[in-house]
Amino acid sequence: AHMKYVYPAVFTEEDSGYNLVNLRQDYEAFRLESLRAKFDGRFNWIAYSNVQNSGMSINTLEHFMWVASKEVFSSIKADMQLTSDGQIILCHDDGFTLNSNGKITTFDANNCTLIHDMTYADCIALQHAGTDQHVCGIDAVLKVCKKYGKHLYITLRDNYYQDTFDALLPKLRLYDMESETIINCYPQNDEKCDYIRSKSANISICYTCSANVTVFEKAVKKCITLGNCILAPFAFSGAVANIVNTLSPLQESINKAKSNGLRVYVAIMYQDNATDALMDCGISGGQTYIMPTDM
Repeated sequence: AHMKYVYPAVFTEEDSGYNLVNLRQDYEAFRLESLRAKFDGRFNWIAYSNVQNSGMSINTLEHFMWVASKEVFSSIKADMQLTSDGQIILCHDDGFTLNSNGKITTFDANNCTLIHDMTYADCIALQHAGTDQHVCGIDAVLKVCKKYGKHLYITLRDNYYQDTFDALLPKLRLYDMESETIINCYPQNDEKCDYIRSKSANISICYTCSANVTVFEKAVKKCITLGNCILAPFAFSGAVANIVNTLSPLQESINKAKSNGLRVYVAIMYQDNATDALMDCGISGGQTYIMPTDM
């Protein structure tokens, strides 16, 4: 049965103001919890841009389709750069290194063509050496996410971050993906996080930071202020036991983050059979370089 609202016998102006404030607070709490719950159905494994075994070139349509076909991955990871004509190309680095045939090879920062100096048409015409797969834009990955019911985890770097985010947001809204997207602020930049939050309350911000105790404590405080955030201590290597030992000094701050409605992920994983150990530490997702087999 539906609960009936009982109106007070005398409804004063003071009551009206008090109830309005409470209703707004209740609504905001409900809204934030609804947004966070989108990523809580299960452990949110995010396929790293260069995840092993795909056999595809990084940030191509073929790569995204391969990731989307794997049930273990709840989210697809992409990296964005802004072209000279203000459109978003998916690329991990800020430029392309080309061979003598004009195809993309391993990135060399000292020998590359910057994406910000290229047009969108110039970029998507490029192919990767070895696979002949084309560079693609933001629409491609958003369509894949919608088709396969995946979340988008996308890195916003410091270069031109305001213009890049301003180009991204209308696309997310066009495909109804705003609340299904996590913006990975890496390298970490508080001004960048503030800018995102000033433009959208619905996007989750991933605050990637060091696993240093003091740094992580400050990050928790910042994320509580931002709201709708995920903290991602970075980075881990070695066996799963080493990772758990690395997280142990952060446990108090992890608990504080979770008690304030935040989520905590690992920034990147290179090990299999780690899901249970991470969950025991209060971790509920993370990027992975391998395809987990323990789901």
